[in-house]
Amino acid sequence: MDRVAADGQLTGWQPTVGLDATYRLGGFLTHRLLRADPRKIVLAHSDAALALGSHRSGAWKEETPAIRDEAARLLAHLDANDGRIDTANPLMDWRPISLTVLPSWWPELATRVIAEFRPPAGAARP
Repeated sequence: MDRVAADGQLTGWQPTVGLDATYRLGGFLTHRLLRADPRKIVLAHSDAALALGSHRSGAWKEETPAIRDEAARLLAHLDANDGRIDTANPLMDWRPISLTVLPSWWPELATRVIAEFRPPAGAARP
């Protein structure tokens, strides 16, 4: 589940405001728009520390064009939508979400998303 501000902006996050207040909507940008593995971190703020396994392993070495292709799809989407995620796009199924309440629809939808995912040809599945 990817999170975004209600207006689709890629805004900064302040711990005092909280994740739910900042990123009110959850949707499937990673899986449905980027056609990427929905189990991984796809986008993080530039000052967010990432660990091994989240594409921070020292020198950049492209093993597959998948990461570059995912980034290109995201940038094309942002370009077509004035720098915002299109939260009205039914493909990504954006919905109000909270960390404190598991929606009744989540288990079935999450299971379906994971079942649908297939890595790009030639890419190893993590």
